[in-house]
Amino acid sequence: MELRPGFSNDNYYISWSDRNGFAPWVMALAWVITAFILFQLGGLILLLGSLVASGEINTFLENPANIEPYLTHLITGNSIMQILVFAFGTILFARLSTQSAEIKSFLRLQTDNRTLVYSFLAVLLIVSMQPVIYLLSYLNAQIPLPDFIQGFEDSQNELISGLLTGDQLLLVTLIHIAVVPSVCEEIMYRGYVMRMFERSTSPMWAILITGFIFGAYHMRISQLIPLILLGVVITWLAWKSNSLVPAMAAHLANNGGSVFLANRYPEMAEVDFSETFTLDPLLIGGSVIFSAILVYVISEKVKNRDGGAP
Repeated sequence: MELRPGFSNDNYYISWSDRNGFAPWVMALAWVITAFILFQLGGLILLLGSLVASGEINTFLENPANIEPYLTHLITGNSIMQILVFAFGTILFARLSTQSAEIKSFLRLQTDNRTLVYSFLAVLLIVSMQPVIYLLSYLNAQIPLPDFIQGFEDSQNELISGLLTGDQLLLVTLIHIAVVPSVCEEIMYRGYVMRMFERSTSPMWAILITGFIFGAYHMRISQLIPLILLGVVITWLAWKSNSLVPAMAAHLANNGGSVFLANRYPEMAEVDFSETFTLDPLLIGGSVIFSAILVYVISEKVKNRDGGAP
């Protein structure tokens, strides 16, 4: 009998979630919601704790809406909670759905002799997609939003711009914005969430659903479309390569590229997509064509691989 993705080879083993009748998609959504709550609460506790330790808590409480002076505290707590919840928390939660001995393969924390090539192609694909992502960001920003949502979006944009153009060391910014998310978020989304949806539906739907959840999880409605596209593409890369490493490489390239560009050209971090801008149609066309070629190459590479994506 052929086993579904992520199922144990031990015919006598039944996971906790299966024994208790929890559908895989229910477990996936349960962890997405639980992780969100833990991440937000833990981040708030760490922020307040660090402000108390630094003696800045009273100043902060006088105007808690002005978070920009405390970005270092905020992003540090963010990274800590990503590591604790998205990475280690996911690994622990995954034990409810598989044997401890199979966690590595279950979460696709594995490599083979083609992983390096897949990672290189994944980085090329993400880089080649940037003009299309930029265009989608502009188009998404043209969708009118209620004032209270737009206000939240504006504050989010200010925070991100402050992080990208702040006076902290470039290496520190890279660690917080690129390295930590590219590892921790991949373990959660392309590792556990995608695997559980694969158990419940077809790979195509698992990829689309996981990509959508990834995009929505960032709570950036004005950037939802490009975030979903990135989520779908990175999820597809993980499925095709049967490893999180290419997905991590793509995620790192996307976030790290933004950090480097904002450091070199600070005005890029403050682009107002609500304003009219021009982008060379040839650049967009070249991006689409080159990205399509890379998708074809990656697809062809897995046709004859053993144990990879079907």
